[in-house]
Formats: sequence, C-alpha cells, structure tokens
Amino acid sequence: MSKPTLFEIFTSHQGKVSDKWELYLREYDRLFSSYRAAPVRLLEIGIQNGGSLDIWADYFAPGSTLVGCDINPDCAALVYDNPAISFIVGDANDPAVVGQVLQRAPIFDLIIDDGSHTSGDIVKTFTLYFQHLADGGMFVAEDLHCSYWEQYQGGLYDPYSSLSFFKRLSDVISHQHWGIARERKAILQGIFGHYGCDIDESVLTSIHSVEFVNSLCIVRKAPAQENVLGRRIVTGSDERVVPGILQLHNTEYVHGVAFDQSANPWTLRLQAPDEALPAVEQQLSALQQSDAALQQTYAELHQSYADLQQSQADLQQSQADLQQSHADLQQSQADLQQRHSGLQQRHADQVAVQHQYAASQRQQIATLRQQLSASIAQTGAVRQEVAQRDERAAALQQVQAQKEEQIATLQQALAHSEERLAEIRQTLAQRDERVADVQQTLTQRDIEIAALRSSSSWRATAGLRFVGTQVLRAKRVVRLARSAVRMGGGLPATAAKAAAAYRRDGIAGLERGVALVEAVQSGNPAGIPVAAGEPDRNDYAAWLLRYDLLDDERRAALRTRQGFFAVQPLISVVMPTYNPKPAWLVEVIESVRQQIYPHWELCIADDCSSNAEIRTILERYQREDSRIKVVFRPKNGHISAASNSAIEVATGDWIALLDHDDLLSEQALFWVAEAINQQPEARLIYSDEDKIDADGVRFGAYFKTDWNRPLFYSQNMISHLGVYHTALVREVGGFQVGMEGSQDYDLALRCIERIEDHQIHHIARVLYHWRVHQESTAMSSDAKPYAQMAGERALTAHFARRGVNATVERVKDSYRVRYALPDQLPLVSLIIPTRNGLDLLRTCVQSVLALTTYPNYEILIVDNGSDDPATLAWLAGVQDDRRVRVLRDDRPFNYSALNNGAVPHARGELLGLLNNDLEVITPDWLDEMVSHALQPGIGAVGARLWYPDNTLQHGGVIVGLGGVAGHAHVHMARQHAGYFGRTSLLSAFSAVTAACLVIRKSIFEEVGGLNEADLAVAFNDVDLCLRVREAGYTNMLTPYAELYHYESATRGLDDTPEKSARFNREVAYMKQRWEPLLQHDPAYSPNLSLLYSDFSLAWPPRLAAPHPA
Repeated sequence: MSKPTLFEIFTSHQGKVSDKWELYLREYDRLFSSYRAAPVRLLEIGIQNGGSLDIWADYFAPGSTLVGCDINPDCAALVYDNPAISFIVGDANDPAVVGQVLQRAPIFDLIIDDGSHTSGDIVKTFTLYFQHLADGGMFVAEDLHCSYWEQYQGGLYDPYSSLSFFKRLSDVISHQHWGIARERKAILQGIFGHYGCDIDESVLTSIHSVEFVNSLCIVRKAPAQENVLGRRIVTGSDERVVPGILQLHNTEYVHGVAFDQSANPWTLRLQAPDEALPAVEQQLSALQQSDAALQQTYAELHQSYADLQQSQADLQQSQADLQQSHADLQQSQADLQQRHSGLQQRHADQVAVQHQYAASQRQQIATLRQQLSASIAQTGAVRQEVAQRDERAAALQQVQAQKEEQIATLQQALAHSEERLAEIRQTLAQRDERVADVQQTLTQRDIEIAALRSSSSWRATAGLRFVGTQVLRAKRVVRLARSAVRMGGGLPATAAKAAAAYRRDGIAGLERGVALVEAVQSGNPAGIPVAAGEPDRNDYAAWLLRYDLLDDERRAALRTRQGFFAVQPLISVVMPTYNPKPAWLVEVIESVRQQIYPHWELCIADDCSSNAEIRTILERYQREDSRIKVVFRPKNGHISAASNSAIEVATGDWIALLDHDDLLSEQALFWVAEAINQQPEARLIYSDEDKIDADGVRFGAYFKTDWNRPLFYSQNMISHLGVYHTALVREVGGFQVGMEGSQDYDLALRCIERIEDHQIHHIARVLYHWRVHQESTAMSSDAKPYAQMAGERALTAHFARRGVNATVERVKDSYRVRYALPDQLPLVSLIIPTRNGLDLLRTCVQSVLALTTYPNYEILIVDNGSDDPATLAWLAGVQDDRRVRVLRDDRPFNYSALNNGAVPHARGELLGLLNNDLEVITPDWLDEMVSHALQPGIGAVGARLWYPDNTLQHGGVIVGLGGVAGHAHVHMARQHAGYFGRTSLLSAFSAVTAACLVIRKSIFEEVGGLNEADLAVAFNDVDLCLRVREAGYTNMLTPYAELYHYESATRGLDDTPEKSARFNREVAYMKQRWEPLLQHDPAYSPNLSLLYSDFSLAWPPRLAAPHPA
C-alpha cells in the first residue's frame, strides 16, 4: 500500500493550523520522500500555530525526533500528545537557545528555516545550524521572496540579501576552480561582517549543492571528499580524434598553471563589486551635492557682484553731481566776489552783511569739498571690494570647474571602472611626486636646521655675558638649557619652572633646577637627588633621568647579562608602512637598529606608499643592514593585509608589533628576551608605554597592571608593546582584514582564546614610545572614530566565539561589557551588620528596597546589641516586608564574626556584604554586580562608592598602599575617570571593600569566610579577597554599580589604647601573612607610589629585577 503524499496529509489535517504554499508541498514530497523509510531528525524554525509539527509526525516514520523553535512567547501555550514532538520558545539565533536545541538532538537530517524571513536572521541561522546537519542532510530556507523586500533587509540588487548569500554558496562549491589561494569564506566576509556572524572554513567544505526553487533554497551536505571532482573516468579505447585521453584515466583533478588566476583583476578583488558599489555611489552623491552648493554660492556671489556694480554706478553719479555742485558753488563764489567789489561804497552795515554771507558760503564750500573727498575715498574702497569679490568669484568658478571635472570623472568611472582607477593612480602619482619633492625639501631643511643648532657658533651665542661670578653661573645654566627644555616637558613648561626658581632663589635656583641635566651629562644619573615636596612627585622628566636613562656603563652591563641568557630567541619586529613622515620613518628604524639585544630582524611591508621617498629610504636600509627585510606590496590593502605580508617573511620565534611612526626604547628587546628566559611558558608579552611629541618630549606614561582580563575588555592594554609567539599568531591566521583601526585588539582577543592566563606576561617597564600627532589615536580616539567601532565588533565576535552571552557598548575611549543574567535569577542574600544608628540604617535598607531593580534578593540585618528603643521598634516592624529578616547577635563587635554568623542563615546562592551606612544611587547596582559574580573565574565583585560630597570613597583597593592597603583615588572628584580610567572602567583589583561586595556563597565558604580570629575589625575584607585570589579567582570592581557611603558612621574611631593595640596587631598580621603582595600588587604597578592614592610615581620603582639605573 503506497504512503499518502504530503499534500494529502496536509489537506486532511485537523487541529492546529499550518499553512504552506502549494509549490512547497510538491517540492517537499520530492525532496523528503527518501527520508520516510526510517526515523528522521527534523528541526523547524518558526512554527506559528504549531500544526506543521503534527503534519511532519504523520509524514515521517514513527520514532522520529521533531524539534520546533519559535520566538513568539505565546507558543508556550502549545501542547502536543506525540512524544516525538518538542519545541523551544526563544530566538533560534541566541547562543543559549542554540544550546537548548542541540540538547534535543545534536545532529539533524532536515532543517527548515521558516522564521523571521529577514536576511540577517537567515544568514545567522545557516552559520549556526548547518554545522549540526548530518551528511546527506538538507537545509531548506523558506519564503525567500522576502529577500526582495526592503522590510526584510533585502532588495533586487541588495548584496547582503539572503538570496545573494545563497548565490555566493554556489561559488563556495566551486572553490577548487578559483585559481587563487584564498579561503572559501573570503567571498562571504562582507555579508558576515554586515550581520556580525561567521562560519568555520571546514563547514563550508561540506556544502554539496545549492538548489533554488521559487521562494525556496535547498542546501545539501556531504563529506568534503565527495564535493570535489575526484578522479577522471575514461572509457572506450578509440581516441583517433583527440589522442592522449586514455592516459588520464583514474587521475586526480589538478588545477593547472595555465589556469592560474592570481593576476586576474576580477579574481583578486577583496570585495564583491555589488558590495563596493554603494560606497562609490555615495561618493558621487556627495560630490553632486557639493556641486549644487557651489553653484548656489556662485549665483549668490554673481548677484552680489551685480549689486556692487550698481552701487558703483550710483556712487559715480553722486560724484558727478557733487562735482557739478562744486562748479556751481565756485561760480557763485565768483559772482559774490564781483558783487562785493561793486558794493564797497554801500553802507558799513550792508558791507558787514555781505562779508558774513560770503563767510557762510565759504564754509558750505569747505563742507561740500570734504563730502566730495569722502565720496571719492568711498568710491575707491568700493572699487577695491569689487575687485576682491571678482577674485573670489573667479576662485569659486575655478573650484566649480574642478568639481565639475571630478563629477565627470566619477560618472565615467561607473561605466569604465578599471580605466578610472588607472587615471586616478596616474594623477595620485603625479601629485605624490610633487609632495615627495616638498617633503624632501622639508627634510633637508630640518637636517640643515639641526646642523645649525648643533654648531659651535649656535652654542657660542647662547648665553649673555655678565660680570664676575654671576656671569659664570649664568653661562652654566644656559649651556644646559636645551636639554632642560627637552626633559622638562617642552619650552612653556620649562620656562615656567625656570621663572619660579629664579624668583625664589635667583641664579642659584636655576642651577639647582638644571642639576638633573648636569648629572645625566656627567654620567651619574643615579646621583640625581629626588625632589622633595608635593609638587615634584609626578615630575616624569626627572623620574626618567633617574630611573630610565642608560649610560655606556649600564649598556655594557646589560649586554653582559644578555650573554648569559640560556635562550637567545630571534625576535621579528613587524612594521607595516604607508606614507609615514620620512624623518619619523628614519627614527623608528634607527630605534630598532640601536637595540641592546642583537638577535632581531625588522620585517617591513610597505602598503604601496605613494611618496617615492619612502621606497628610497626602505631600499637604502635594506642594502645597509641584512637584518632588515622589506616587502613592497603592489596594491594598497590597508594595515591588516600589510601586517600579514610582513609576518609572511618573519622567521623569528617571536613577533613584536611596531607602528611606522612610533619608537622602541633601546632596552625593549633586551627585557623581552629576559622575560622569555624567565617565563618559558609565556606566549604573549606586553609592556608599559608612554607618549612622545614632535619635539621628542616623553610624557603620559601608562604603567599597567599584570594581566587583567576585565580591564583588557575595557581597553586594549596589550598595545603597546605587544609581543606574540610566532606559532600562536600563525595559528589564529594573523591579522583579520576588516578590523582596521582595532586590528591589534582583534589579534590579541583571538590569541588569548588559545592560551591560558598564566601564559600572558607583563613587563613593568616603558619599552614603547607612542607618537602623538593629529592623525594618531595617541592624541584622541576622535582621530580615527572607526577604530572604536572595529574594537566593538572585535569584542562582540570574541564573546560569540567563546559562547558568552554578552553585549558590548562603546563608552568614550573604552568599552563596557554587559553580561546577560540567566533566565532563572539566583537569590542574593544581603547581609547588613548594625548597632543602633537608626537614621543611617533606615536610609540604607529603604533605598535598597525602593530602588533596587534586581527582584530576587533577601536582606539579613545582623543586630549587634542595639539598645536604642527607636531602633529596636523599627527592626521589629521592618520584618513585615517578607524580604527582610533580623538576626540578633550580641557578641562583642567583630565584623568578621557577625558576617560569618549570618552566612548559615542565608538562603541565597550569592552573598552581598553591605555596610549599614550605604545609600543606593544606581537602581541596577545589584543586576550589574550579580552579572559579573556569576562569570566563571570571578570571585569578589566590588562597587564604586562615593562620599556624600561626591568625591570617591572606594574605586578598588591597592594592596601595600599606606603600609597594608588603601583605596585608589580617595576623594577624587566625580567627573574624573582616574588613572587611565581605572576607577571608571571594569577592572580587576587584588581586593575590594566589603562595604559593598557580592560573592558566590560557595566561594566564600571554600576560602573559610572572613578571618574572625586575627582580623576582627580592620583589613578583614582585604584578607578575604587575597585568599579568594589565592584560590584562583579574580576579584574585580564595576564602576556601574554606585552607592553613597557614609563610612563607619556607627562604629566610631580607633581612639582608645585598646583599639589602637588591636589595630596594630591586625597590621602586623597582614604584613606577616601577605608581605610579597604588599610590595607588588599585580593589579597595580611597581612604578607607582605606595604613599599616595592618586597613582603618583614611585621613587624608586619597586622592581624585582635590578633596574638599569
């Protein structure tokens, strides 16, 4: 008896509604009929009313596994009697939902995507589930007509539509014929980058075929070996027409040299033409808009010019009228004079009247003359203004003509793209030749100026000659002035310091001010006195002179020490270049050549620089030094591609990354080689860094922590200097094209996925000088805004690869990672010890109850002997809230014991230790802290606490600060971010305060809780965190959980002999128990002070190995 067709089953179905196009039913019968003989594993994404799962159960053999998934929460109401059917409510592309689906069946025979129909969801679904399809299975995407509609992320020619994606898969199938060494997924990178997804190359090799039917795409899977042409089968024996065919029998397909496509421009493209077209059209549109604006401006100027011409004509007419009036007045004057002569004999009164009248006329004539002169001057000014307007109009006409020429060029380029590229390259080459000439001239002038400044005549005229002893002392100051300016932070800063010293102590003050410079020039930097007093503790120039500068004796000592290294690794310094400033390029190459450690090679890949001088410089160095290798790329591919070209020629065991406008310290590779010898398990090494300006002044040192994963997720602390084991870089595939701007960050993220934390080593020395200029992110991330966006994408991809449910946000110059909370929120037990202090306690508890958005918590108030009636009455009443319980503990005050005693009563999976003098600021404080505390490897999580005056109370604990431990940046104003953002970014600290601390209860119990025997009051939270760290967990601060802290308002001060003695015992215990950490907190730096909380410089640094100075 024949089985009913799918159409028959579908049309006779009763119960839950299902709808399919008639064509689908016929095609599915054709496609799926061969699967009906045995149980099948089927996944259907998008089940709506649920009828389709019942229909599949009737269609396929008993024992089948039928799994559905739908994002609509109303689907939770669906009920099935058939045990073969199960479903999940959720987003099929959510990693957590993917895990639930695979729990039902790790492998499927058939996958039907009938979900949202948006192109992005279809592409992501394919990348997530095709790998879980059995060989011989099918992936079917339904309703692909939606990919022609903008509402579903599509369009007829949309290069990122789902249909465009499946069409690209036909090229993936034919990969062996491309004729170029490129991965299959290279042609999919544009789509993957657009939708933020990826797929493994090995999965693409298993695509057997792609079939299109109206609105359907069927992708079949087969083992990779079945998806290639395989052997050539020849039959018969007569080959009189084309001889030589018989000998090809049973031979494997080999792509011949004759069909090599490595020079085919259509094959070499890194981006599909349809993906590149929108950018070209956008440029054309922008130029057309610019042309329209210029035409409008020209019209306005033309009208202004016409108005000016009319004004000029009016003024000329006025001038003629004035001249005529002047002539008339002159004639009148003559007539008056004649009348005056004729009336001389008249009466004296009449003569007087005539004289008065003549004087009046003369005054009027003078006034008119002045007006005429002013008019003439105004006419000249107008003429000059008209001439200037004419010049501007001519300039605008010239600009308009240039823009029209550019528009014509772009329009021609759309029709003849290859011809346009040739013309543009020729134009750029001509322009670059002119720029190169100018740059060469400027470089020569810089050399001439440098020579002039270093000449004896220049130095001889530097000082003024005074009389006696003061003259000699002044000459000494002037002789050292140039070095002082360079090391004092530049001319303005040095001038201010010198003026203050002179006002205070005259020439003697200036002499003391340059003593540092003289000590260095005499070869005795260790003899430089440390400046005493608050203003000088952050004088980085003086600090460098004392602790960083090397003289010949110390260089020799380091070279001797290097000779005893058991391993002498070859370090490949990788440097991509593209049109750097020639003088800076010379500087960076020389900084490598001057390395104390000799076993290095410099691998440079020039990314088709248009400045001819760059090639000249690189070729010269390549000839002069065999350790310098240069690759000249024929085409610009940007920094990731150029870096990969440099890595290809690297032969060293380690790769150090260097930018073409930065500098290496001469000690850099020595300390790297020493770290490799001391830490043989290391696979990634990074160092401290500072910045250097155009005048060579070093500033802005970043003294980093040891490996700090939360901080690294907030900022790329590995760059600079980043040094990677070469095998690791090649294992991850080098730099990823498309991550330009954050390519170093992306590389580091992919590398740390392959190694353990203990294989990441930090060198606490400044080995890299980051050049500050307008186009560098050393000045501001605004210089390259795309860099932060690329960093966000790199982080997002990293978490996706690790299967971590997290989102990434850009926060100014850094990032914030938000970890998703689980669907079933764990209970948090908040423990609050107290004694009396009703006002503070009530504020604390009520702010938690009223503001906290995290819903699943309980509050345990530990009452340590309250005797205030109002407090007791409030404690009795507050328990009416089911979330609050009060535990009475009347033992003598022991903060550790009070908290430990409450833990057995806590029902929560997590503990929150809170002081009674807190007040919530951010309502999601507990959501934030719990989201981090639940992450694998995380121990204690602290919050950012503020004093009521909005200065910082807690931003992490620095171990060793003040002798035992202290808070970072105490009393820092709220608008400040702290040292390189430490108090405003997610960051690991060795300890955080228990005034507000969240930790998993299991970890708290694993380390034995708080030490109530030795640390009853002080440092018990620090000791707890250090034991949590000792157990292998990371403690961290989140600045996004914020509360006010009124700090010990109810406990009082340690102002009695007994309390002082107890405090001294606790200090002694901490020093005895944790002495090594007190000297080197891995979450701090040995180059920073343990006397101040503001990350001041340490005088001297606390480096374990002997410092060169």
